[in-house]
Amino acid sequence: MGRKSRAQLPKNLQLQETTAHPILTHLMEIEMKLRTLLATAMIAATLGTAPAALAQATQSDKFAAQSAMMSAGRSATQIARIDDVPSVGVVYIPNRFVRYGEEITQYRISAEKNATGIEKLRRALTSNPVTRAELASRGIKVSHIVGVKISSNGSLRLYLLR
Repeated sequence: MGRKSRAQLPKNLQLQETTAHPILTHLMEIEMKLRTLLATAMIAATLGTAPAALAQATQSDKFAAQSAMMSAGRSATQIARIDDVPSVGVVYIPNRFVRYGEEITQYRISAEKNATGIEKLRRALTSNPVTRAELASRGIKVSHIVGVKISSNGSLRLYLLR
C-alpha cells in the first residue's frame, strides 16, 4: 500500500496551514537558541576549552576587577615606571560580569568611590609614552579604564567600564 497524497487523506487528518501564534513562534526561536548553545557547549567540552561567550566569571575574576578599581591610585605610580608592555589584556566589565546576572550598579558605585585613584591612574597611563602608545594602537579610550593589574613583566590587564 503506497503513501496517500494530502488530498487523499480524510479532512480531519490533513494538516491545516495556519500562521503560528506569536508566543509559539517566540518559543521556537528560544528552542533554536538553546539548541545552538547546547551544541556549542558540547563542542567546547569535547575540545576541552570554553568559548568566551560561555565562560563564566569566577569569584576571583570579580574580586580582581574590584581590587583593580580600589587600587587604581597605587597602580598609577607603577605605571610611571613601565618602559615596555609585552601584552595588554582587556576586560570589559559589563560584558564579562553583568551578562551572567551581576548587577552593573555595584561596579559603577565602586568606580565612584574610587574616582580619585581612577583619575590618577588615567593620568599616569596618558603621561607614560609607552602605555599611551599601547592604548592608542588598540583604540582603548582612557576614559573607560577603571582599573589595571600590572604583571611583573609589565603586561597590563585593563578593566574598562563605560
